[in-house]
Amino acid sequence: MSIHLLISKIPYFRQACVITFSPHQVIGENIRTGERCCFPRSSKHPRTLAGDFFSLEEELKKAISELVPRKWIKSKILICLDGLNEGGYTNIEKRAFREAGMGTGAMEVYLSDQIISHSQAFELLVNGGTDLDNA
Repeated sequence: MSIHLLISKIPYFRQACVITFSPHQVIGENIRTGERCCFPRSSKHPRTLAGDFFSLEEELKKAISELVPRKWIKSKILICLDGLNEGGYTNIEKRAFREAGMGTGAMEVYLSDQIISHSQAFELLVNGGTDLDNA
């Protein structure tokens, strides 16, 4: 196990970010520090929220770099999908978001097809809860 992963598990250093993707913008928040970022999407596709995978991964990397002050600490990420869900998100689209999240170097990636409240995100990412419905 690497030293970076061990340090990332220490509660003081643990980073947790919620990143919300909508068709036109990316909104991110570091649950621990309250740091926020917002920027327009570079990939706009009329039928899918994921769009181009490489653009999606770059958008996630940009959000994480703005939210996490220590680059060597692996964070937990909750990705919320907001919009373009007529008929639900496909498994391929969900996997693209998950893979892009892992591509940022995240320790864990969670995915939600709806907006999650701050208290639910805190319970899941910081306290280690597993059920979003009872948070």
